[in-house]
Amino acid sequence: MSENTNPVGSGSMSLMDAAMALESPETPLEEQVEEASAELDEGESQNQEPESEGEPEGEQDEEGEFDEGEEEAEGEQEPEAITVKVDGEEIAVTLDELKAGYSRQSDYTKKAQALAEQRKAFEAEAQAIIGERQQYQQLLGVLQQQLTASDEPDWDTLRQTDPIEYSLQMADWQRKQQKLAVVQQEQQRLAQLQQVEQQKSLAQQLQREAQALESALPEWKDVEKRKAVQSRVKEQGKKLGFSDEELAQVFDHRAVVALHKAALYDELMSKRQALKPAAPNSKTVAPKAKVPVGNVVVKRAREAFQGNPSIASAAQLLTLLEK
Repeated sequence: MSENTNPVGSGSMSLMDAAMALESPETPLEEQVEEASAELDEGESQNQEPESEGEPEGEQDEEGEFDEGEEEAEGEQEPEAITVKVDGEEIAVTLDELKAGYSRQSDYTKKAQALAEQRKAFEAEAQAIIGERQQYQQLLGVLQQQLTASDEPDWDTLRQTDPIEYSLQMADWQRKQQKLAVVQQEQQRLAQLQQVEQQKSLAQQLQREAQALESALPEWKDVEKRKAVQSRVKEQGKKLGFSDEELAQVFDHRAVVALHKAALYDELMSKRQALKPAAPNSKTVAPKAKVPVGNVVVKRAREAFQGNPSIASAAQLLTLLEK
């Protein structure tokens, strides 16, 4: 029995078997070649089968990975947008952005409320301090009156007549003068503090009135238009009898608005008179029209304002003119 040395498979023919088959007269040569070729093809197909069976697994893995990628892509969906209106403009925001904005607004509201409470507490404390300062100032005035109630003695006469009494009264007088000097210093310090607070309060009032004037007269925000308004108001005030000193002390925005409206009204009336057509030359006399009651009231208000110009009379006149 010959040893099988074929590396392809156990079912194939060895070289020695092939040579013996070729020498055998029983089998034709062509059939023996075909059988050998068939056995070789069968061995190659058996060696290739494991490789072909592994390919679907690789494809399955690739398909599995692709499916997982699709699932991850489907899981990462875009957040839903919500339309909100901000300052009259509609914008789209996400739910997370809306929550964050609400949180910020809530935090801002809390801080604003806390600030308002602190401001109220500060104002209350400031009022209490002002009240205590006024009481202290009154006590200083009473003490000053007590220290200056007695007249200064005649020191020369007292020294000659009673040297001991002279020494006692001189020492008491000097103590009073020292106390009086301290009282006067405190009064001066309080007066300076009061002056500083008045200036600060006036500056705050001017700032509030300026803001109110900008709201009432939008043209006041523009520098050039503001100059025109100031010139018109000053000219109208002088027409109504106000002096430059009085106009310089006008801080109330309502007075400025009233003077500005009065100036505009006068300008409108002057333009209307200029556009009024001339009366035709006719001998016929038209009947006198009845003067409305409203015009009489306006006339009286104008005469009252010209007789006694004031903010109240000017406001009353402007109220009648606007009707």
